[in-house]
Amino acid sequence: MKKKTILCLITIILLLCSSCSGHQEHTTTTAVQSEMENTVEKTDVEEQLEFLAENFELWKAEDESDWWGYAVTDLDQNGRLEVITSESHGTGHYTTTVIREVNPDSDRLTLCGKDASCEVDILQRLAAGGGPQPCGPLIAPQLYYSDESQTYSVYYDSKADLYHYIFADCINVEGDWYGTFENQRSFSLQDGEITGSLLSYKKFVYGTGSAHESYQDCWDISGRYITDKAYQVAATRCYSDLESFEAKILWIGDQHLGEIEEREIYDLLESSMNSFILEKV
Repeated sequence: MKKKTILCLITIILLLCSSCSGHQEHTTTTAVQSEMENTVEKTDVEEQLEFLAENFELWKAEDESDWWGYAVTDLDQNGRLEVITSESHGTGHYTTTVIREVNPDSDRLTLCGKDASCEVDILQRLAAGGGPQPCGPLIAPQLYYSDESQTYSVYYDSKADLYHYIFADCINVEGDWYGTFENQRSFSLQDGEITGSLLSYKKFVYGTGSAHESYQDCWDISGRYITDKAYQVAATRCYSDLESFEAKILWIGDQHLGEIEEREIYDLLESSMNSFILEKV
């Protein structure tokens, strides 16, 4: 009887030891997992988005009226995000665009380029003799209040590793003449700097009264008169030897950034970034 009692006690002790050991192992494993989760590093993209969200004052629109918007892109495909800030104001729909890029340490923004609609300056340069005209970046939605990504033509120079983005800027003019002024332009981003070129121009003058008929003039980059059809295909002709791409950009429109939470700004930026697509066509 004594022997049986002793054997039972030994069995119970062994079972208790096994149970304690298993519990300790589980506790240790859980602690290690928790520590690993706390030490997971943020991705480079997350760091860039966090910097942009925390420092929205550096890139927000100067005039939050009429229409203004933002887009997050990687125009030059170098892994560094850009934030595009565009505004369109007045009955003329004059556009201003500023493009900034996050630096490699994700702690500073580099101003890559900016420009604004201006028919007077362009027409004066054409009158002075034409020739290829440099310009800054202009880009905005074709449909200001759309929640869908919008498509832009792009031409890729594989030798120079350069993407040429095409945008047609059209403004309403009321002054010495009444009508619209439109120009097609391209711009590229490389090594933190924007370069651009005006490709073609169109001036449409509305007729006033029975004695005045509407008319339009179109010019190429050298200031020569061209047809409307030639105006429309100016980019295709200029970049005929390059690869054709399309860029899809999702704009964040009419957001008063100072009135929303930082997390919401981050989510808006992330949504725009995830929607940016650059693909060959």
